Amino acid sequence: MRNMIARPLGLLLSLALLMFLFAQPAAAMKPVKVTILNPFGDSFVEDCDGFQVRMDFHIVLQIKTFYDKDGNAIRIHLHWTINDVLTRLDTGEEIRDNGGYSQFFDIVEGTEAWVGGVWHFTVPGEGPVLLDAGKVVYDSDGVVIFEAGPHEVYKGWVSLCFPWE
Repeated sequence: MRNMIARPLGLLLSLALLMFLFAQPAAAMKPVKVTILNPFGDSFVEDCDGFQVRMDFHIVLQIKTFYDKDGNAIRIHLHWTINDVLTRLDTGEEIRDNGGYSQFFDIVEGTEAWVGGVWHFTVPGEGPVLLDAGKVVYDSDGVVIFEAGPHEVYKGWVSLCFPWE
């Protein structure tokens, strides 16, 4: 009687062990995360009409790539933490930008979303002078398919001279 139970049990355990050893992973692999400090350097100067503006910045860029169970990248998440200072070089006047936003790239769907405060320049005592915040979603052709929030910049670069123009 003992042999009749032991043999099937041993066979089941052997099959279970074989299935475990040769089974493919059911879950996606862990995301890969990379952090980059100041990916564009730390300052640059723009010539304006009769004066110059220097932009000093500190940027932390975190990139996280997500994979499916076959190891293919399916989504990329970029998170930007930005602390900028614009300085008008002839007067020393400063304007600060403390932005933080995320970009989500859905590789499967071909969409891109920007979420958060991309630009948020403030003048002490006056408040915001430039604000680009909320959410913008682009399709695979770069066409905006969703937009929420105030967006003063997302359609193109703003000159650093803007506060003094």
